[in-house]
Amino acid sequence: MEGGHPLFLHLGREIMIPIRDVIAICPLHPPGKAKDNDAFLQTAQEEGFLTDVAGGKPHSFVVTAEGVYLSSISSTTLAKRADKLRSQIPI
Repeated sequence: MEGGHPLFLHLGREIMIPIRDVIAICPLHPPGKAKDNDAFLQTAQEEGFLTDVAGGKPHSFVVTAEGVYLSSISSTTLAKRADKLRSQIPI
């Protein structure tokens, strides 16, 4: 933690989550995995764990222990941001 404060990953639309809670950052429709991702997201929605912060234009999703977030930010950009934040956490 930098300065004793938790580090947060910005997902879009003023939504931020603690970087320590991020389990996975995934592209919405990667080649060969679109059906699997769609099924996973459908289940997350049915179970009440899906939060859309993409404003209807998702490019990626972020998995945490508490739920799944759809984001309009690309998975590549989110992963770069997450890596930068993680590099600030002392071991």
